[in-house]
Amino acid sequence: MIVKHKIMRVNNEEVLIVYLDRNLEEFADELGENPEEREKSLKSMVSEYVAKKKLNFKGNLVKIVVGSLLVATLTLGAQKALTAEAKVTDENIVHVVKSGESLWSIAQKTGLSIEDLKAINNITGDIVHPGQELLLTPSAEIGIYTVQPGDSLWKIADKYSMSINDIQKLNNIGETIYPGQKLKVIQAKTNKYTVKSGDSLYNIAKKYNTTVSAIKNLNKLTSDVIHPGDVLLIPTSTTSTTPTPPKTEVASKTITIKRSNGSLQTLDLEEYVVGVVSAELGAGFHVEAYKAQAVAARTYAAQIMSQGKILTDTDSHQVYRDKNQIKTSWGERDFNKYYPIIQKAVNDTKGEVITYNGKYIEAFFFSTSNGRTEEPQYVWGGTVPYLKSVDSHWDTRSPYYYKVSTFTYSEFANRLGISTNSLFATVTSRTANGSVNTINIGGRTFTGTYVKSKLGLRSTDFTISFSNGKVTIEQRGWGHSVGLSQYGAHFMAQEGYSYTDIIHHYYQGVKIERI
Repeated sequence: MIVKHKIMRVNNEEVLIVYLDRNLEEFADELGENPEEREKSLKSMVSEYVAKKKLNFKGNLVKIVVGSLLVATLTLGAQKALTAEAKVTDENIVHVVKSGESLWSIAQKTGLSIEDLKAINNITGDIVHPGQELLLTPSAEIGIYTVQPGDSLWKIADKYSMSINDIQKLNNIGETIYPGQKLKVIQAKTNKYTVKSGDSLYNIAKKYNTTVSAIKNLNKLTSDVIHPGDVLLIPTSTTSTTPTPPKTEVASKTITIKRSNGSLQTLDLEEYVVGVVSAELGAGFHVEAYKAQAVAARTYAAQIMSQGKILTDTDSHQVYRDKNQIKTSWGERDFNKYYPIIQKAVNDTKGEVITYNGKYIEAFFFSTSNGRTEEPQYVWGGTVPYLKSVDSHWDTRSPYYYKVSTFTYSEFANRLGISTNSLFATVTSRTANGSVNTINIGGRTFTGTYVKSKLGLRSTDFTISFSNGKVTIEQRGWGHSVGLSQYGAHFMAQEGYSYTDIIHHYYQGVKIERI
């Protein structure tokens, strides 16, 4: 469930940040039925992870993150050092290969894919050697620093945003350094650019094939305002420090994805978005719904690309299917009718992404709500300003709005781990959209997400009834209900709403910008 981590120092205290799989619909499903059980399970999961990774974490505070959502903060109490053998870097930026390690084992340890490790370090084969230094981020490189009089490990670490442990591990040294000593350091791989009259962050980002967000983050800018004479650091790729020639209006970005067969494929970003919209939405939707889905899909891809990661073509990121796969899946009639519509929808929104306060949003989407979208705090436990519970009455027209499931008493009880004696179900609290937040079943309290997961229901808006040895469960909606409703978008479009209307309805207070 934990895919990666980092240890940061905040106010002179270590904080462990662990990242859960972004694509988990409800991270609490397997963690217990109530808040106390979930907290206990999370602490146990973190402790097991720290032990497995042999982290030397000496702090008390642990933050649980899904995507960019902070969903939980734990205090480990008096538990100071969980284990002590190896310490990761503050930003997980370098790994020194040990005897017996392989790219596969390093990928498992660091949370990166083998393809990511090979691409970042320009490795063409599958062999690594003990002592080899592997970068774990595409925006850094190993440089040399000459120790100056008065230097300390702390000053050098602070200068390069590293930890003292990083420098010691990278150079195989202890705590003593001396003037003139050559030390390996991790430094950002950048160009420098002097702002000229008429420049904007958008134009500079286009010139260097990067994003406005990447430039702002690297230079710690809080607004888009720049002035002639300002010197900006510009992030570059690991393979070249030569700026890309300025793009024309018809130029397109490319994206590299990992296909299900293990191969890497580089294709035009817009072609990729066509494949995602076709696979995620399917045939038969209104063109404005296709446009809204295209902008959401492009936003997610841009966010992953800005982190230097490679997307897969599965639902671990976004499902992508190429033209031949779509034609085979849909059949020739639907393909000939709807594929050109999707191509036009993607072209009409070319380069458009959704941002909030200058950053790409978490563009969550789902099939069908119960008539109102959900707030993420009831699904993942976190809050996001642009993901609010909003009206989506259009969903009641979706073919997936209503479903009835039945179970025998014994099957129902076994799945929930309860007795068949005195079965009853009483909802004790509801979420923002009226779904089940907590429910008492047979004398035990469960969360709606837990019941949904254990019984394989479509949504957490359900009604349970018992009669003649049979349990009947009526369900309204399909999916987590956070963000953009696909069928809501379709029926909004039929009523004359544009894709921009749809996006601004489901994602509150956002902007649509071009990359």
